Amino acid sequence: MRAIAKSTGRALLLLALVLPTPLAALETFASNEGGYTINFPAQPVESVQEFGKNRLIVHVARNGDVIYIAANGDFAEAIKPDAEMNANIENYTREINAKVTSRAEVTIPRGNRTLTGIQFSYDGAVQDGKGIVVVDGTSSYLVAAGAIKPAEAELAVNAFLNSFRLMPKP
Repeated sequence: MRAIAKSTGRALLLLALVLPTPLAALETFASNEGGYTINFPAQPVESVQEFGKNRLIVHVARNGDVIYIAANGDFAEAIKPDAEMNANIENYTREINAKVTSRAEVTIPRGNRTLTGIQFSYDGAVQDGKGIVVVDGTSSYLVAAGAIKPAEAELAVNAFLNSFRLMPKP
């Protein structure tokens, strides 16, 4: 599971370097397989990795100096939410050479249920930003957006995170 979070950071860095940087309005992206929607500024690039029976799907887009990522991991067995969320935060920020500057509990609705996740902020030599992690049974989600320094993009980062919605599970 921690390998999935580590791979998320690597996929982000590789994809962000090769993505075009068009200026575009945010459009809703639906991951039917991942069971969520989020507003990317352009059609994201997808990366899929499999680790035995576990699977990681990463979507990345870049718009100007802002990098957007949405990832979900699907596991063969239920995972421990607190351990998974904290490992995802630590591994993600380590991979992008950033330090976690804050963590706060956040609630995320899913159908008629409410899940508890963690919203975090990070600051690094190259970029700073925010993210959200949440776990639901055998699925783990990470969404994050960061501005490449010296750019300031708090409004774009917040708009991206605030657009994250989990679809009801069937």
